[in-house]
Amino acid sequence: MEKTTVFENGCATMVYYPEVKVVHNTFRGQPTSEQFRSALDAGVETLKKYGGSKWLSDDRENPSVYSAEDRLWADDDWFPRMVKVGWKTWAMVVPQEVKAQINLIDIVDKIYERGIRVRVFSKLDEALQWLLKAE
Repeated sequence: MEKTTVFENGCATMVYYPEVKVVHNTFRGQPTSEQFRSALDAGVETLKKYGGSKWLSDDRENPSVYSAEDRLWADDDWFPRMVKVGWKTWAMVVPQEVKAQINLIDIVDKIYERGIRVRVFSKLDEALQWLLKAE
């Protein structure tokens, strides 16, 4: 499947699959606040520019420890912008560490409660296949 890298910083890579209109982000290690926000902003801009409604998060190497400020920013700033540009479906590949998985439960629950179809996976290929079949 063809992909285009649309963003990269020290901890995050964002690619876009144009034929299926999927944004795919990968976090490696603990991002700084700036790295976290700029990566998520890149996802908003990608969906806005190219269209699509599906997001694939690969968090296998992400310790998922975010500051209260970053979580508030994601809830109040990033999430509404994502919905506005058409986000509807999210497949997340969870971190390998159990502690990191637990830290993401609240985030996944909030996103689901706000109307985004969410499913979590332990394998990237399974997450992508589900996302491609999702409406």
